[in-house]
Amino acid sequence: MNPRGVKKAKSFSILVFVIVVLIFFLEEEVTIPVPTLTQGVYLKAGSAHIVTGRWSVPYVYDWDADGRNDLLVGHRMKGHGYVALFRNTGRRGSPVLEGPELLKAGRDYIDLPPEG
Repeated sequence: MNPRGVKKAKSFSILVFVIVVLIFFLEEEVTIPVPTLTQGVYLKAGSAHIVTGRWSVPYVYDWDADGRNDLLVGHRMKGHGYVALFRNTGRRGSPVLEGPELLKAGRDYIDLPPEG
């Protein structure tokens, strides 16, 4: 057998070994823990529930670098996409959200025009 044939045989042997190992492990029963969810709550900004409309995308981030996580929400309004900021004025572990404040780039609101 030439050296090229030996390399092919070794590669084939390794492939067979990997397949056998995968089959062995995949045949074992795997138990995946099921999360326990509790009832949801509505978030409030001040005394009002936060309502941002359809297609909202929340993101928690310390926007103003004050050590408290704020809530940013991308959402659609009147066919355009905007980013709303809900500042956290509370303490760590006890957030108090204020807002919303539509974010601006310079003097203009961050506005993502509709697709089309």
